[in-house]
Amino acid sequence: MRSASAVSSLRVQNGCALDGTDKDGKSQEIKLHCYVELSLDDHRLKMELGKLLIFLGIALVVAGLAVMLLGRLHLPMGRLPGDFLYRRKNTTVYFPLATSLLVSVVLTIFLYVVSRWRR
Repeated sequence: MRSASAVSSLRVQNGCALDGTDKDGKSQEIKLHCYVELSLDDHRLKMELGKLLIFLGIALVVAGLAVMLLGRLHLPMGRLPGDFLYRRKNTTVYFPLATSLLVSVVLTIFLYVVSRWRR
């Protein structure tokens, strides 16, 4: 590495500049200036964010339609034998254990099939 007195203006590859001067053999103040450039410009970043929002919107619509269709099928979701319901005068506690397990198994199988299909 060069000494501070020998540096007049050194450009470093990672985007930093080291500035210093040498007058009469005395080293002067050395300043390190760094800058960062984003790889995505503003327009492209907005486009990617827009695509993400559209995808999330479509996913919400599909989930909403699935919930509506499952409601019309009169499936006993939430009323399975392993779902616990505790009612008293001023208290109601509902714990859908069996429904949670069923939904977990169905989603696991679905996501497994989708991941195998994408390969």
